[in-house]
Amino acid sequence: MGIEVNRREETPVKTLLILSLIITLVGCGPGARAYKGYNSKGQSQSSGDGDDSIDGYYIDESDTTDEQLELDLGDQHKAQMEEQIELPLEEAKPEVVTSVEEKKIEDKEESKTEEPSISNRVVDMGRALLLKPTVYYLPSNDSAPFKSCRANDIKILKAKKGQTLASGKSEIKVCSKFYFAAQMQGSALVRTNDGRQYLINYVGAEDGIPRYKIINRDTCPYGLGVANLCLQPFISIAADRNRYKAGDVIYVPAVAKAKIELPDGDIHQGFFIVTDTGDAIVGSGRFDFYTGPMHYSDPKNPFVKLGLQSKDNKAGLTFKLLKRDSKTAKDVLNYYKGRQIIPYTK
Repeated sequence: MGIEVNRREETPVKTLLILSLIITLVGCGPGARAYKGYNSKGQSQSSGDGDDSIDGYYIDESDTTDEQLELDLGDQHKAQMEEQIELPLEEAKPEVVTSVEEKKIEDKEESKTEEPSISNRVVDMGRALLLKPTVYYLPSNDSAPFKSCRANDIKILKAKKGQTLASGKSEIKVCSKFYFAAQMQGSALVRTNDGRQYLINYVGAEDGIPRYKIINRDTCPYGLGVANLCLQPFISIAADRNRYKAGDVIYVPAVAKAKIELPDGDIHQGFFIVTDTGDAIVGSGRFDFYTGPMHYSDPKNPFVKLGLQSKDNKAGLTFKLLKRDSKTAKDVLNYYKGRQIIPYTK
């Protein structure tokens, strides 16, 4: 009897020991691995949703291998790295700004040195002939040589009969040097005692006296030539009207080769337009090149540097007369029509 009772008491103990062992063994399996917001490399995987429950920190690995878990976590890590790499690319603005500024500078330079729309066809040009050049300009009594003189050194500029020159008067008193300069050059800027400046043009002689008229500077800022053509500094030339017509175009290779930069930013293409004449301008190849307010003695005068101030032409400069109504001649006339080579301000 007593033996049987002891056996019944042993059985529950053994059973409990066996069950404890089984539970312990099962508890050490892969299903008990927990990830409390970190992966195997110690990187945070928190979703940031504020869930503090135990369930929120566990991963059900019943159908997932270790290798798959590492791959999933690796993909998340890669996504984070890609986001980190993109940030510097979005902030790399200085290079873009620099390239834009450089392009603005290049556009500005291209605009400044824009080539005229002139065809420049060789077939439109005649044969090369020798030049007999001189240079003329627009004198002003504001300049030092003509600004002051003695009381007994006064001359009078007279208007054409029945017309006035300035302030309703038919004559203007000036120094003799300026008087002869205006007559020689054909146009002049004269300032009167009231402080106003006028542009006058020689219109011929009456009773042996040179006569002048006022020119509207809003229309022709630098003088009026023949056939109501405005004078354009560095483009206009005076020629013998018995040999050349108003509007004829010539080409001077030496000027084109020099690539002279004009006051308006253009590069001189070597083309000139006959817009003026003069009593001393006689013969073939005899041209007077107009430089506006820039005196021919000015060392900066580009035409003087090329030797265009001397009709002796020791440099052997040549020109070519363009065929009238040729494409190149038309292009030149159209391009320079109404252009102000020297910007005019009142």
